[in-house]
Amino acid sequence: MLRETRALWTWAVRSARSKSDIDELVALVDSAHLNVILFGVYYRGTAYFEPSPVRFPIAAERLTNQSRFSEAGYADALRYLLDVRDRRRADSDPANDFEVHAWFTVHLSGDSERTWPPTDLTQPYMLNALFPEFQVKYGTYYARQDERFVNPAISAIEQPRFRQYMADLIAGAAEDYAIDGVHLDYIRVGQICFNAELLDYPGIEFDYAGCQEDYRAFTRETFGREYTLWDDTDGVRQIADGGSGRVAAWQVRTVGRLVRAIHAEVKAVRPDLIISVASVRNVPWELPVQGQAAWRWLDAGWIDAIFPTLYLDSTPAIVDRMQRLREAVRDTSKRDMIFAGLATHSFVDRTEDWSGLVVERVNAVVRGEPNALALQPAAHGVALFGGEYFSQTTIEALAAGPFREPAIPYWGTPIP
Repeated sequence: MLRETRALWTWAVRSARSKSDIDELVALVDSAHLNVILFGVYYRGTAYFEPSPVRFPIAAERLTNQSRFSEAGYADALRYLLDVRDRRRADSDPANDFEVHAWFTVHLSGDSERTWPPTDLTQPYMLNALFPEFQVKYGTYYARQDERFVNPAISAIEQPRFRQYMADLIAGAAEDYAIDGVHLDYIRVGQICFNAELLDYPGIEFDYAGCQEDYRAFTRETFGREYTLWDDTDGVRQIADGGSGRVAAWQVRTVGRLVRAIHAEVKAVRPDLIISVASVRNVPWELPVQGQAAWRWLDAGWIDAIFPTLYLDSTPAIVDRMQRLREAVRDTSKRDMIFAGLATHSFVDRTEDWSGLVVERVNAVVRGEPNALALQPAAHGVALFGGEYFSQTTIEALAAGPFREPAIPYWGTPIP
């Protein structure tokens, strides 16, 4: 049987209230001949599953399940979806099987409106409310002592306590739910972190001198001279280190520590679990932006697959980015674990018919068609964003075209 990963990003878990809501999602997957559901279980600091009471024995530090799903025997929509998956697998027909990967938006830990001054929408059940010290502070906060320069929506992944919390949250899901994989989105720094407060937790494992001191120590050790974040940024968002790459290198180290922590915890629980990341499309290979160097993580074995979010204006641009990302992975045996992330809709007008464009892009990436635009060699799959805007016309076009033949997911298994 054809092995080809056909994934769908979906936030159905956030609104699902009954079995019928999830049954509709499964029917969509069936109709389009997809086989992997990237199921959003953590978004803006909110858990839509039951976080582990073993890993978080202190109730005040444990996220609460905000799932709206209300069906006897199921604590949340994830439990029910896994039950449907298991029933499918029991029928001995691999053509209707699918995998469930739990999708986490890692550094989004609160909520706010994109206005000025920003309106804090963080709710008591969100991670940045449980741990206010996780919220990122801009340099301008310290210069003006102005609370408007505290970002309630983003966590400082530089903090060791945050990194361990996220690793435990994700590994706990792998322990308690029979998921097939974990998918890491927003696995990068959200802002330049100026947090200067000394964090002193019980013991010494999570103590942290703050981002400003951490940056000084990092530049002293790495570049032989101490620099400050005030030297190398504008105090808010812009890097101003003279093109030296000092800030980028600091962020790469920071995010790498988080990825390694998640990998260690997850693989200790489930060595066979697939760890994938959603990699932002605008990362230049020479100087990673926001610390996200997914191609290096794939080389190092910290992740198993990359879904680059290639929501670009043209098919040739998508193919070009896939080629460049492949070339950045030095281990040629791992290059086939990159699956293009394709939009299913226009971000300007979601009512626009994109069925022909989606089919064209899927063909270019996985079928080598049309030849002038095609990715060579063809990829072993794609991911589609997102389930909420997937039109019936597009579903039918894929099922009658590039996804005509059912497939089972490809995760590096040799194709017969």
